[in-house]
Amino acid sequence: MSAPDAELRRAAASLELVRGQIEALARQGETLEIALEEVLRARESLTQAGATGAGRELLMPIGANSFLIGSLKDAERVIVGIGSDVAVEMTLPAAVERLEARVKAIEEAERGLAERMAQLDGQAEAQSRRVQVLYEKAQGASPPG
Repeated sequence: MSAPDAELRRAAASLELVRGQIEALARQGETLEIALEEVLRARESLTQAGATGAGRELLMPIGANSFLIGSLKDAERVIVGIGSDVAVEMTLPAAVERLEARVKAIEEAERGLAERMAQLDGQAEAQSRRVQVLYEKAQGASPPG
């Protein structure tokens, strides 16, 4: 294998690696978006429950887009997951505040992810141009320019 062919193979492999990283980051972005939607729904539900007050009828989600009809016993206390399958009781305002912090953290992670994806897009574009030039050299054509 000639040196130009080897260089072309390395450049193409590098391009595929960058594209793989972009795809992985896109999947992470989708996961963050799902998490953000869930936190926003929880925050809205808590806010509405607090505004409605105890004794009011509400729908309790049980999964598969199904709900139980119930009434709110206590509009001031909630159970909130804090990670590692651990949940604690909090006041409603403290729970909403905790969810607000989660929203900010997820949004910050999304911004960081978007920045990294933009960097990788630039690298992929540059690497793609390099592969094209190396391919044209290997074929005996002169690069455009």
